[in-house]
Parts: sequence; C-alpha cells; structure tokens
Amino acid sequence: MILVWFHHYKSLMDRKKKKREPPKLSNATELTVDNPAAEITETSIDMIKQALTMQPPVRLCVNGEEDLLVLPVCIHAPENAVVLYGQPNEGLVVVKVTPEIRNKAQRLLDSME
Repeated sequence: MILVWFHHYKSLMDRKKKKREPPKLSNATELTVDNPAAEITETSIDMIKQALTMQPPVRLCVNGEEDLLVLPVCIHAPENAVVLYGQPNEGLVVVKVTPEIRNKAQRLLDSME
C-alpha cells in the first residue's frame, strides 16, 4: 500500500516484498521507520510529523506495516491536505483533511490506546 498526502507531494509506503517498487524520485528526501503490524508507534508518529514539516518531495518508507498510519497522517496533516490510500479489494480512498476528519481520526487513535 502506498499512502500519499498531498502537501506538494509527500508519501508514506511500506516495503513489503509482494509489491512492486515505487517510482524513483531523484530529488526526494527519504526517511525510514519501523512500524509493526497492527500498531502505531510513537516513533512512526514523530516521523510523520517530521515529514510534514520538510520541504517536498518527501518519502517515508515503513519497514513493517503502514495501514494504520493513515490516522496520524490525518491528525497532523495541514487543513485541506488530500490523503490517498489503497483499500484492499475496494480501490483508492481519497480523504480531504478537515476538522471533522481530524477529530474522527483522533477518536479512533485514542480508542486504540
């Protein structure tokens, strides 16, 4: 899965072997973080926050699983950012970050603790 949030192009993706390699971005800053399946680590949240403050393009590669990281992206992305992610067997999900989306994501994250 590749999760992309548009604020002049920033992306987050896992490094699962079953998937094809993402396109090369010669001028992108690439960050890497470990995130176990079914978890959202504080380190991952901190790395998302860091990536959001950096000059684009930025690619955050996740060793492990990034599925749940859409929550902290929606919480910390700028207002009106567009977040895209793949929903298995469904297709592409497009989320515009609004206060309502940010609050829903925060409630879901809080319920996981």
